Amino acid sequence: MCASCWLPARNTLRHARRTSYPTGIPQDGRTYDVACTNAGARLLVASTSATLEQLIPVLCPGPHMGSDPAAVNPMGKYVLPYSADIIVTQQLPLSTIMLVHLSGGGSLLVLTAYHGLVDFEGLQVFVSHISAAYNAALRARGRDHGNSRNGGNSGNGLGGPTTTATAAVAVAPMLARDGGHGNVNGAVASPSGPSWAVHCSGIRAFFAPDAVHTWSEAGPPRVGSKPREKVVVLPVWKGPLVIMRNTYLLSVRGRGVEARVQWIPPERLASLKQTAMEQLRKASVQETAGKNKAEVQQGAPECRCSDINEDETTASNRTPDITGDVGGVEWVSTRDCLAARVAQVLHALPLKHRRPMFFLVIANMRGRVHPPLPASQLGNHIWGARVDDVRPSEMGLGQLAARVRLALDRDLTAHYCDIVRQVKRLVATQPARQLVSELVLALDPHEHLLAPEGPILINEWRVQYDLWQFGPEPPLAFSPANPPGLSPNLVVTYPTPPAGPNGAGGCGGLCLLSSLHRALWQQLDRVTRGDLVGAL
Repeated sequence: MCASCWLPARNTLRHARRTSYPTGIPQDGRTYDVACTNAGARLLVASTSATLEQLIPVLCPGPHMGSDPAAVNPMGKYVLPYSADIIVTQQLPLSTIMLVHLSGGGSLLVLTAYHGLVDFEGLQVFVSHISAAYNAALRARGRDHGNSRNGGNSGNGLGGPTTTATAAVAVAPMLARDGGHGNVNGAVASPSGPSWAVHCSGIRAFFAPDAVHTWSEAGPPRVGSKPREKVVVLPVWKGPLVIMRNTYLLSVRGRGVEARVQWIPPERLASLKQTAMEQLRKASVQETAGKNKAEVQQGAPECRCSDINEDETTASNRTPDITGDVGGVEWVSTRDCLAARVAQVLHALPLKHRRPMFFLVIANMRGRVHPPLPASQLGNHIWGARVDDVRPSEMGLGQLAARVRLALDRDLTAHYCDIVRQVKRLVATQPARQLVSELVLALDPHEHLLAPEGPILINEWRVQYDLWQFGPEPPLAFSPANPPGLSPNLVVTYPTPPAGPNGAGGCGGLCLLSSLHRALWQQLDRVTRGDLVGAL
């Protein structure tokens, strides 16, 4: 059954690049190594003695799992390096697909791509083509064999791959559990199996570079908006100095980086949003009352002194006004509230509390630019909304969530078009490998992305599990595949898998991947007693 996954993957890669790939001959019935380095891709298929039951707790935290450093994807060491120079000098592929068959059925799919060329949405489009081809081949095989049964290792290999792509997903064996055999035709006919026609019509990949160039013609950011960090040219002589300083920030001051995965129950998310919305509504009422009172005072100046005295007397009993810097925001999303709460908890730590901070909330720009791009547009189209000059630990949740919403809605698109304009101008005259963001060059540690005091980057992966489905059963687990030396000050949220026929998944809520300096984890564990979700 390896070939049933290998051939669709190979064909998908071939059509994606519109070229032919040199394909290797299988070493045995269950192991492949298809080296396509010259064309930018590589496929590996292998087996392991590990079982699905051993893998699931590592990949996906359950309702009762606290902070667990071991929850980071165990396949992370197979992920591509971040450095484009390493990829070029070692002739590494720009994308890799690794399928690992698990003992007893089920499998793990690790899909990675160089982030400089693709973001998560683009990666999800890519994997959807593989799953569509896999399911089509599976149905064709079921039609060819009718109700014939597969046995032995081949039958187990047909079990739904667990998937991770810069993420990890685990899928239970999709064949019947009677001794490792299954009814192929029955499995394919399951109503939950993805439709090849639906996949082709709904996820056709797009690549429209001309549309990107039109953004550079967009107008400048509004007058009064704070300038964003720029992309600058790093002189060759300065490169080693920057590497030394960044290594010092990561390894010495930060004592390395550690990632943990935790589960946030849906009740907690609902509570955060309810709290924020109540604060916003209360602030809106206060603002309206304040405006009415000001109008009365303007009409009766002789009463102004007594009114002022009355305000001073009752000030301590009032909730502070939170609308002065949020532009009249009346609605915030659950994601806004979670991002705000994460910022509150982290800013309360001694390393980040000394000064006001800023943090970045990553957004998918495909639907935000004008004209909008298709949802399945390939490439890297994410950008961070910058929440500037805040002291989250001293602000109300509603106020901070409103600042997040304002950053996403007001200036983000204009700033994104501006950075596209900058990069377009620079790559016309400068080597692309020397272009870096000012955020990794900042001398002030509170503005340096890699410093323990630096800004937080909050990302969201909107995983569509039907696009990651191989066979009739949905994936059991999903986790970002983090390479060694992963970035600090990074928080990623993604939904939990849907309920499966075996009772797994379906718990709702979000998974929270937190990648922080160990120095920060030490302070955080001291404050929260090792329970970050409880602190949220």
